[in-house]
Amino acid sequence: MRDYPSLGEDRVAYAGVAEQKERLLRLAYERFRAIRGGHGHHEFERFCARNDHWLHDYAMFVALKEHFGGVAWCDWTVEIRDRAESAVAYWQGELADRIAMLHQGRIVEVGTMTRIKHSKNPLVHQFITGSAPGPISLV
Repeated sequence: MRDYPSLGEDRVAYAGVAEQKERLLRLAYERFRAIRGGHGHHEFERFCARNDHWLHDYAMFVALKEHFGGVAWCDWTVEIRDRAESAVAYWQGELADRIAMLHQGRIVEVGTMTRIKHSKNPLVHQFITGSAPGPISLV
């Protein structure tokens, strides 16, 4: 925060504020990733579990908004704007920097799309392949 720029008190420079917040959030994310365990990760897992009903959609929205240059969602390509299943699947793979797979409120795998697809974790493998036999009991 030492090099955080001075912002005027009489006006809000929204673009500058957003840019600085983005930089700080990315820095916090990189530091968080470097910890690999501990109290912060447990809190993160609990947060993800508590907010699962909206978190994935919001993360996808933010990634798409960034990809499309910040334009309003109604100006995105019609397929993703209308959430066509094939478009959602395509963009999830295309935009994924790192994916976290949750199972029963715990992170079981983190990595790029390629790493997730080739995971040796039986939970991840069953999920990716859609196979019935495996550690996840199907109803």
